Order: sequence, then structure tokens, then C-alpha cells
Amino acid sequence: MRPNMNTCRSAASGTLSLTRQRPIVLSCRWLIDSIHSSIIGCLVILIISGCNQTDTSIRDNDDYQTETSTNDNSASVTPYTADTLAKDRTDNQTETSTNDDDSASVPPYSATITLNEVGEIELFMTDEAILSLPHTVHIDSRGNIFWAESRPPIYVFNSDGVFIGSIGAYGAGPGELRDIETFNIDSGGNFHVFDASISRISRFSSDFSFVRSYSIAADRSSRAILNNQDHFVMLREAWYNGLKPALVIYDQNGKMISSSGEMPISAKVQNSLSPGGGIAVDTEDNIYYSYISDHRIWKTDSKGDLIDVFDSEPSYYIAPDEGLLNQLEKRDSPPNPEVLTERLRHFYSISRIAGIHAVKERDLIFQEIMTPDYDNGERELRVDLEVWHSSGFKIGTVISSPGNVSFIDESHIYYVNLPSGDENPSLVVYTYDIL
Repeated sequence: MRPNMNTCRSAASGTLSLTRQRPIVLSCRWLIDSIHSSIIGCLVILIISGCNQTDTSIRDNDDYQTETSTNDNSASVTPYTADTLAKDRTDNQTETSTNDDDSASVPPYSATITLNEVGEIELFMTDEAILSLPHTVHIDSRGNIFWAESRPPIYVFNSDGVFIGSIGAYGAGPGELRDIETFNIDSGGNFHVFDASISRISRFSSDFSFVRSYSIAADRSSRAILNNQDHFVMLREAWYNGLKPALVIYDQNGKMISSSGEMPISAKVQNSLSPGGGIAVDTEDNIYYSYISDHRIWKTDSKGDLIDVFDSEPSYYIAPDEGLLNQLEKRDSPPNPEVLTERLRHFYSISRIAGIHAVKERDLIFQEIMTPDYDNGERELRVDLEVWHSSGFKIGTVISSPGNVSFIDESHIYYVNLPSGDENPSLVVYTYDIL
């Protein structure tokens, strides 16, 4: 069940226009500049034929400007499916296996992704539910909306936006919370909250009543997600003393099951710029995670053993200066406040990962990337979305997403709208189509 769109403030459907008058039309970067001119025509014909693409929008890897397709036949494009992707991958591998090594730069799949605003769910505040910026937003199978800020409680609204209850109260006793870092819902409708300040996980039933809690040996800076076995997968986010294991997995009793992975040097400032990076799991309990200033996505199995690294740096991405970071690292022993200031100044000037979302029903991975934008002469943060298939293929890019993503399901993306004054906050709802 989805939130009741009939009671939402209406919004006209259609392809979203960007704040800088650029429409959101997304395409994979087709890296064909290095291919010899004598085979470009053949490759383009083969790719278009194999992928059944009728939209002619492309985005050059060296040019940030997005060209808008004028093709009016987009409705006839075969919708994206996993079967389509598998066929395109097979066709592409067959075609490129007989070509030059340069042809390997041509991606096996290209898609056009569009966002359409379809409504706005107003959340009606009460004396018991005064809302500010949320840390986590979740929507369950019944359409209930859970709004978690850093301090408790977690506010619950029904699909009409009416406040119906809360989870937890401030404190350190049983059923109480102090610092909500992560909030998850299991398959039985139970709620699991990771309290970062006291390294404790509390479980609540589907009727919001407290069940039990247990402590884990996790860093305060860790981020957690619940897998399909109801084990907590923790992503360590702050580098204090070298390369700690990146992932630590705990069972429902707080016992550590496994640890694996290494933290990149970019994680040195992760905690200072929190929230950043991200972690998600798919239907097979594979784990996907990124750090705040590293465009890569690591994919592991349920035990944390590495399966793949998704490594496709977007053309707009401003990468960290590893040489500078290494120099600062050498100057930071003992800890030096000036080094921290320099490190933060550098990280505010580059791109950073703001979140990862897994859409289990469609085998999709969304990665949020925030990048400084100086189009109007002033520094603004632009949010772009990189869309992947869980098998490791880049599908496309959402240029200038409406904002930071709050929640994604199999057909909708939700963004928080916090108006000024006494107006109620809301969730602005978009559908997304991959063609």
C-alpha cells in the first residue's frame, strides 16, 4: 500500500524542469570518443538495435551539458527489465569481443530515466509531533510514514499524513533512545533502532511497544542496516587509528558474526561531515556501501566478502586530492586542529556521497552524489543520482535531482519539503521511469 495520493496536494505530471532550466533527462555516458571514426557508425547502429532505444538524448563524458531529446515516441520504448539488461549485456559482449580494446569503454546498457512529480503528502503536526529535519524517513507496506530525527521519538503518520503515534522516548532506560542513528523495519513489521550514543539496538513491535534491547561493540560513528536475516550490518564511518574493518555484522543478540573490508583514506573526515557515504542490502543479502568522498560502491556477500567494486567515476565528479590528504595525515600526529580545518575545507570543495538506496523489487542501486555548483556565481550543492543494476552495470544518471532523497520504493522517490513558518512539512512524491 502506498501513501494516499488522493489526499495529497496535487502536482502536475510531466518531466520535471530543473532549477537552472535544464530538464531532468538522464542517460548513461557513452564513452565512444576514443573509438576510431571508422567504427563509430557501426557501433551506434548495433547498440541502438540491441537496446531498442528510441530516445536520442546522450551525455558526453567530457561535457556536463545535457541534451534534451525531441523524440515524441518515448512511450513506445520497451521498459527496462532485468531480462532486457541481461540480453543487452550478452549482445554487447558478443559485439565488442571482436573489436579493438578501445571498444571495451562502450557500456553494455544505456537508459533514459525521467522523474515526474505526482503529488505532495502533507504531514499534519500536533502538539505531540513537532517536526524538523529528519535523519531517516521510511514508508512501510501499509503506507505508514516514519519520521526519525536525531533525537527521539520516531513520529508515525498514516497514509493520509495524520499523526498516529510515536516510537521511543528520550532517555537511557528500557525502551528509551538518545541518539537515533539508524532506523529499520523487518519483514514482520518490527522496528529496530540503532542508538549511536550508547551503542545499543532497541527493538519495538509493530504496535510501537518496546520488546528488548542489546548492546554492540560499535563505534559511535557507525551506520547500520538490517539484512533479511535480521542481522545488523554496521558500516564504520570514522577513521581514528588506521584502516579499521569497514563492515561489522552482528546477530540479534549483539554477537559479532564477521568483520571485513578496509576504510579508504577519504574516510578520515567521514565523521566530521556526517551524514555521508551509505549502506544498503538487496534481496540476497548482498551489501553495498560507499564512503563520503569516494565514488566507488563496494559490493560484498552477506558475510562481507568482496564480490565487486562498481567503479565508474561520473564526468561531473570532483575527486579528493589523495596527495594532499596523505600530507595532512602525516601532519596530524599528534592531532592538529589546523589540519582538521584544512581537511574540512578541502572536502567542502569536492563531491561527496550522500547516500545509497537499494530498490530490492527491481534490483536497482541509487547512489546520491552532492557536488558544489557555481553556475550562478555562488556555491550551491547540487544532488545527482547514479543508478546501477545490482549486477554492476551503470544504468543512468539523474542530473540535478530535486534534493536529497528521503525514501525510494519500486516506483516512487520521496523528497522532504520543510517550509518556513508554521506550515506543515511534506513529502514531495515523484515517479521514476527507466526506459
